[in-house]
Amino acid sequence: MNFLLNLNHKSPNLWVIKLNVLKKNILVYLFFITAILPLSAQMSYKEMMYDNSINFYDVSYAAESYFATIDKEAKGSGWKPYQRWKIANEYKYYPSGDRSQIDPEFTIHAYEAFLKNNPQNKALFPFGWNELGPLSIDSLTGHYSAGFGRVEDVYVDPNNANTVYLGSRSGGFWRSFDGAATWDGSTTDFLLATGVNTFDVLPTNTNVILANIRNSNNGYSHGLYQSFDAGATWTQTNFNPTNLGVGGLGSSFRVFEVAYHPTVPNLIFIGTSRGIYRSDDNLTTWTRLITTGDITAIDFHPTDPSIIYLLDTYSPNSTRDYVYKSTNQGLSYSLSNQIISNNNGSGRLSTSPVCPECLYFASDNGVWKSIDAGVNFSFLSNPGASCGGFCVSDLDTTNMIYGYVDIERTTNSGQNFEQVTWWSLGNTAHGTGSFDEKFLNSTQYVHADLRIAKSVGGVFYVGTDGMFAKSIDNGATWEDLSQGLGIRENYKLGASQSNHYKTISGSQDNGTSIKIQDGWIEFYGADGMEGLIHPLNDNWLIGSVQYGSRRRTLDGGLSQSGVNASGQNGSGNAAWEAPIAYDPNEHMRLYNFSDSIYVSDDFADNWTYRGLPGSFTGTISQAAIAENNSDIIVISRGSAIDKSIDAGATFSSIKNVLPSTTIEDIAFDPIDDEVILVCYANYNNDNAKIFMTTNGGTTWNNISYNLGSMPIHTIVVDHSPERNIYVGAEIGVYTKPMNGTTWILYNQLLPNTTIEELEVVYGSNTLKAATWGRGLWEYSLVDRLDYPAIVRTSINNMPDFSNPKIGLDQYVTSLISYDDVLSNVYVEWSANAPTFGNVISMTNTQDSTWVSDLPLPNLAIGTKLFFKVYAVGSANDTSETYKFMYTVLPFEYCSTSGTMTYQGNVTLVDFNTINNATGKTQAYTDYTNTDSTELYQGQNYDLTVNLNTDNGNYQYYARVWIDWNKDADFDDLGEVYDLGSVTNNTDAPTSLSPFTINVPAGAQVGKTTMRVACRYDNYPTLCANGFDGEVEDYALIILPPPKLSYTLNQNNICEGEAINFNYTGDAVDSLLWTFTGPNVSSMMSGTNFTLDFLSEGVYNISLAAYLGPLSFSTDSVGVFIVHASSETLLNSLSCNPSDTGVFIANLQSQYGCDSTVINTVSWSSSSAIDVVYLNGNLSAQQTGNGYQWLDCNLSNALIPGATNQSFTPLSNGSYAIVISNLVCSDTSACFQVTGISIIDLVKELGILVYPNPFDQTVQISLKEKMDKIDIQVYDEKGSLVKSEQFRATNQIVLELSNLASGSYFLHVRIGEAIAIIEVIKK
Repeated sequence: MNFLLNLNHKSPNLWVIKLNVLKKNILVYLFFITAILPLSAQMSYKEMMYDNSINFYDVSYAAESYFATIDKEAKGSGWKPYQRWKIANEYKYYPSGDRSQIDPEFTIHAYEAFLKNNPQNKALFPFGWNELGPLSIDSLTGHYSAGFGRVEDVYVDPNNANTVYLGSRSGGFWRSFDGAATWDGSTTDFLLATGVNTFDVLPTNTNVILANIRNSNNGYSHGLYQSFDAGATWTQTNFNPTNLGVGGLGSSFRVFEVAYHPTVPNLIFIGTSRGIYRSDDNLTTWTRLITTGDITAIDFHPTDPSIIYLLDTYSPNSTRDYVYKSTNQGLSYSLSNQIISNNNGSGRLSTSPVCPECLYFASDNGVWKSIDAGVNFSFLSNPGASCGGFCVSDLDTTNMIYGYVDIERTTNSGQNFEQVTWWSLGNTAHGTGSFDEKFLNSTQYVHADLRIAKSVGGVFYVGTDGMFAKSIDNGATWEDLSQGLGIRENYKLGASQSNHYKTISGSQDNGTSIKIQDGWIEFYGADGMEGLIHPLNDNWLIGSVQYGSRRRTLDGGLSQSGVNASGQNGSGNAAWEAPIAYDPNEHMRLYNFSDSIYVSDDFADNWTYRGLPGSFTGTISQAAIAENNSDIIVISRGSAIDKSIDAGATFSSIKNVLPSTTIEDIAFDPIDDEVILVCYANYNNDNAKIFMTTNGGTTWNNISYNLGSMPIHTIVVDHSPERNIYVGAEIGVYTKPMNGTTWILYNQLLPNTTIEELEVVYGSNTLKAATWGRGLWEYSLVDRLDYPAIVRTSINNMPDFSNPKIGLDQYVTSLISYDDVLSNVYVEWSANAPTFGNVISMTNTQDSTWVSDLPLPNLAIGTKLFFKVYAVGSANDTSETYKFMYTVLPFEYCSTSGTMTYQGNVTLVDFNTINNATGKTQAYTDYTNTDSTELYQGQNYDLTVNLNTDNGNYQYYARVWIDWNKDADFDDLGEVYDLGSVTNNTDAPTSLSPFTINVPAGAQVGKTTMRVACRYDNYPTLCANGFDGEVEDYALIILPPPKLSYTLNQNNICEGEAINFNYTGDAVDSLLWTFTGPNVSSMMSGTNFTLDFLSEGVYNISLAAYLGPLSFSTDSVGVFIVHASSETLLNSLSCNPSDTGVFIANLQSQYGCDSTVINTVSWSSSSAIDVVYLNGNLSAQQTGNGYQWLDCNLSNALIPGATNQSFTPLSNGSYAIVISNLVCSDTSACFQVTGISIIDLVKELGILVYPNPFDQTVQISLKEKMDKIDIQVYDEKGSLVKSEQFRATNQIVLELSNLASGSYFLHVRIGEAIAIIEVIKK
């Protein structure tokens, strides 16, 4: 075993012994802390953090030593800010920790070098990146402390409160001209550094602004910039690192405050980490007067222009208990008398024009007041909280605000303070209701961690880690002014592959948020970290909190729960941004990476230990799973990188020649698992930021090429044939093809801020970016801006714990956006492996929606089904989704159970024939094999549920679920019923019993399940277990309504004859027949009976049936006609001229009715009946007083309802018409109709008519374009109400808003063929 001993002398306080155990290939760091030098002993760890002459690991030791003495988990302890600093800096200086050789402008120089050597073609990306936000707080579900991002400085015009400026340390400069109702920004997005932590406005001209521009990620100043147009554009001033001689190796130059003198022209003060700078010629020149210290506060005497106040908060200078005062406009300074009992607290200053000689000082240890212009200070009180901001009202010094985590106020000149805001919406100070309601309605909510406080015209304004707010009543109540600010500092993101619009992202201070199509859901608080979304079921998401705490939602963010692997979260157990990932080939399987690997096969319900890293110990920082063989997993910590080929059980190092600096991200080629990429974000000028292996890590190649030394934070590879690589850098996004050797800047309209993470959305060809300070952004993949975008994909039953089930059809539905005509859309699928190849075509059903023509195959339980959707454009520009998959599950309902600990239970279920009275013998009982009832579609039934309230004065609630569509769940609309509650009773019906339940007309016929549950204190929830209550399942048999039908011996009889009726429908208990005719309406019962002695006329028949208490009825189901038979003297007209004269005859009609008639017949000049067939209609050419169409093929049977001059036959056949004219009736010859092939035509042409019923318009869709399409619309009387012709189309919209409600017939004629389709107007 060989050892290499490397003693690092660059830090005087830290010896790093680096042992390379060559045989095991293990890298070990042993830290020996020597005596801390006197300077460091005087400095707090916070000051050491920003002094680059001090080794990174010295700072860490000082911080860890400090936190060992306090409760580091307490709110406001400083532990989280330290951890953020550590995670943001260790990768830059690892492994030596030496910060003295680092150029704080390193990334700017790298970016400038790239631009110089790689000129950009701006026209290449004419549309640019799209900002996603968040720009507003739209909805809060589980987020208890919602906000936007860090606000460091604010300005409100004292003469016009509508003019408001704001600075964000990473989000840049923002401005509003309507009192913060709307915002414009960030106007510093495209400077080489974009953050603004301090600025000031020229007192005589609000268009002139002086701002410190700082790196959004590391905080170092890039000098002062000036704007002359209210912040619209910026110009670098002479006060910049080059002219100052700062910004070189080891520099940590920072600007804390910039201030124009309120009355002296051109006089400017800049408080920095190198003391105070003074310029009296508007920064043409300057003088550095106090040459050491951190000048963090500058204030001016309200009436004496000679007096300036400063604070030096640099602890080693021992000046924190004093105020610097100048009486000669800042040319020289003297210290005030000591501020007794401040105890070296870092302070804030405030003045007020209503008390010119007063100067106020505040720190974590209290509030003091000077009444002699800053010479002596007297203690007022100690609010008992940390002080991140402090301000005295500019109109009334009795009013002040103070605070950090929350805001305190005083209205009695500081004698005592009271808390007026609460950072958590869970606090009772915000009243009752949801987080959403509290955020909207509470006037006591301000996001935690006060950064700036000001008073303008008696109005207090504050900026915090999450919002900008104001109070118009001296701090009593507060109003949020942040809506419209895009300043979110994101750590990570997770993108949905099935829903282009959905993303989950984690951010500093402002938790975890979910982007949906029409806004944002604020999901959870704390620091949000890594997130993921189930590839197909986009309602299943997991977000993270620092150190690997996981929060899961199964309903799109409406509810959530913790799903941590036991002992695998929290400081020391998992990394700050602990990775989590799903298996690309088993989407319910998740991998949790902490100091070991845990795996869940049920989307984080349960976790099992899998393995440990091989070449290192400690928490895992980065992880990636191969796309094709998911047994291959790569993890890293620091510079160590391990690979597993057995799904995380064992690991071995693949570091080889990779640099000994911190790996920031790992990515696999989605096509080739042997291709792995890693990136680095250190500040070394080494041109070694991206490496790639093509043999699984055996060898590595540096592919930084022309990127130079730009720090890279994230790397992804797209699925295009070119397999483009995208990297997110300290500034910008860059890309190149896998086999290319030149990187190009892919940054059009993307702010020059740090890119923390990138993700590719396959179907929509989109690249998503999480930025530090400017929220989420998205843009098209390279050369795919105009490709079809498959923005949503779903199946009938999305994967969850019990779906999709065997036997249930799964059609694939996709929403596809495309500016041209799609030539082909289809699904490819395969079983048990993602080989695909089996094709199902898809059809455009409406708008941009495509549905598979067939369902995915119904395979055996346990089969894994993989599928993708492909969309082919007119230019053969083909898009494809990510590979979706699910496992076929048994047809089972989710398990649920109450508890036997308490005796609250269901004592009775009374539903139709179920009458089950029970005690409580178990927490769940399955009665589906013993208790069932038959229910008919469309019928109403009363349900009564009785409860026992645990034999005491308690309130229990009952809820019932019925699976009407037989899909083995109760999730569908209309499947849940709340039956109310019972209080203090051992067996009583619920407050809403009996509850009437209507069986939907569309309920699936057959056996299904009804679930009845009760719960103490609230309604039971679906699939819950272990609650105080009980669950019972019952079987319901859904039946269609009985078929009601009959026969009669004839349809036409003569007066005096009888007609026989015989019921032939389904068995029922009783029948009721209703006959309506001329001046009569009668009812009959029975299944067989005879009617006679009916008078002449047409009679309608309707039928009702009864089964127990149920009734079933039909509309008119038939008609018969009674014809006259009598001896009559007539003077009449004849339709036949040969019949004129006086006749005595026995006449017999065609129905056999005899009449003895003495008839004087005159010719009525009637003519023979002509029937024509046109456009699908039969029409009689003669008129009369009555019409009846006959079916000649059925022995001239009357056609019910066909009683108009025109008639539309729906099938080929022979038809005739009877026309009467008060005297006689005549029957036409039978007319043969051929050529009707409606069903075949509808199928052949793929005719779809929707919606039906319709409201205003009807849409007709054909599978293919037709040269000419004639459309006629007929009403029920056969009258033509609309006729239109269409050419060269397959999509028709008919405007029918002017039609009355009722049925209409569409005649769709193409050539000689015609399709007749009935539609109903609502």
